[in-house]
Amino acid sequence: MRTQLGPYPTGPTGKEAIPVTSSATGTTGSVVATLPAGGANTLTFISGFEILASNGTAAAANNVVVANTISGNLNYTINTLAAAATVQGPGHLVVEFNPPIPANTLNTAITVTWPALAGGTGVSVTAHGFQVPHSS
Repeated sequence: MRTQLGPYPTGPTGKEAIPVTSSATGTTGSVVATLPAGGANTLTFISGFEILASNGTAAAANNVVVANTISGNLNYTINTLAAAATVQGPGHLVVEFNPPIPANTLNTAITVTWPALAGGTGVSVTAHGFQVPHSS
């Protein structure tokens, strides 16, 4: 939620940033939310992402990757339990970036990827950010 963050910034052109969001769902395959590339003179920023995942057939350590950021990929590990577990696993992750993190160059998409999970019954991946124009 952006409740504690300020308004979207204004780019060097004087134009305000444009909010972008992406959400994807799946079961056993990888699930990707993509903040799109904005064009030749636009820089995409990610301000956060959320993942909610069910348990898979077996317990697993799942590596979530945020790709194409300014300093390289960001990696997060979420452990999920076996589907037969009698307790709820920690299959959720909420990350907010303050300040938001830019893409590694203009006109580049930022992706958040959940890996394939054998026997998973549901995964949702949501990313949010904005795009800043860098020329008119």
